[in-house]
Amino acid sequence: MQKDVIEIPFSFKLYFIIVNGIKYVNKKNRLPANMDKMYFTVLLLIFFKPKINQRQISLNLEIDKTTMSRIIAKLEEFNFITKTQDPTNRRSTNLQVTKKGYAWATDLNDYVYEYRNKLLEGADPEKIKITQELISHALKNSANLDSDEYFKF
Repeated sequence: MQKDVIEIPFSFKLYFIIVNGIKYVNKKNRLPANMDKMYFTVLLLIFFKPKINQRQISLNLEIDKTTMSRIIAKLEEFNFITKTQDPTNRRSTNLQVTKKGYAWATDLNDYVYEYRNKLLEGADPEKIKITQELISHALKNSANLDSDEYFKF
């Protein structure tokens, strides 16, 4: 008797690639003992979107406010980020990486590209280019979904 083969949806395949990438980068970097993978995710997000605020990160990553506050406090404690008051909203603070955070995020970003290169090793460069364009297009479309809580790049 033959089992039915179920095709894994494209979005799940992307999700698994991302999860495996996070595991790969975690093995490569040496986070301080009391920091986990969510810290580097938040650090990279601040690196790529300077002046993002804590609320935006919390909503987009679906992290409760208390946990988000702990992550931000720990990143500040390690001197990876700083807070500055938002000039347009006195109740909000903008987050940005420090020089130390920039160096750390750059290393993490290098590991992400290393992972990407291993994934795409041997692939046709033209197909890689088309795939990157398709993913960029999909990301832009995802930002247009009916919510203010999606990342807009």
